[in-house]
Amino acid sequence: MIILKKKILPFLNREVVWFGQKPKTGQCLTTVFRQSSVKGERFGYKREDFYTKLIDISASEDTFFSQFDKNTAYDIRRARKDGIHTDIHTQLDEFIIFYNDFALTKGLEPIGLSLLEYGNKLLITKAVSEGEILVMHAYLLDRSEGRVRLLYSASPYRKEEMGGTKRSWIGRANRLLHLEDMKTFKAMGFSVYDMGGYAFGTTDDSLQRINLFKDGFGGQMVVENDYWPLLMLLAIRLRLLLKNQKSTIVISKN
Repeated sequence: MIILKKKILPFLNREVVWFGQKPKTGQCLTTVFRQSSVKGERFGYKREDFYTKLIDISASEDTFFSQFDKNTAYDIRRARKDGIHTDIHTQLDEFIIFYNDFALTKGLEPIGLSLLEYGNKLLITKAVSEGEILVMHAYLLDRSEGRVRLLYSASPYRKEEMGGTKRSWIGRANRLLHLEDMKTFKAMGFSVYDMGGYAFGTTDDSLQRINLFKDGFGGQMVVENDYWPLLMLLAIRLRLLLKNQKSTIVISKN
């Protein structure tokens, strides 16, 4: 279990509990529970199913590699022949810039220095070729549970600039990075590799392609639960409403 705290008022902390205990009513003001194994509704919370794929990396490398489908295995071998290598990345600010450039092209929310709150529970890796970073991953580390969870994955994707050959190259680098990350975490004593979510039942083409990518690594599908405090969700909605109203007023004045 991981508990992350961030002070939102002098007398009040916001908490995010990962892989943790049963949500309690007394915590329903500011505590979010992510990927809890607890089932069922909880008073004061909105519950959401969270699907993900877990890969057992406690076995030998040959064992979990044998679960990869033939396309994934081929791309990993090809990436090695291409001279792509992987490493741990230590500059958080560089990762934030790299990810936010990627997020802009994909319509995703940017990230900021709030990642600092993860401290030593965060680890970033990269796949590199001839000095160019092709892919970066950021992981949440739960040492007590022996579990690593992919938080963010990014590449220098520019749809208008990148041909099919470059996209395939980056795809191969991404698959290689996943395998090398599994080996790194196994050597560090972790046993569970969490692919970071699965869009179960989606009809969105983009999400289906991501699912297919993740399916290539095998693993076991599980459904866990996210619990969101209802009062927190209400406060967020009110803040967005007020923000939209202010924008409307400014537009009207102009």
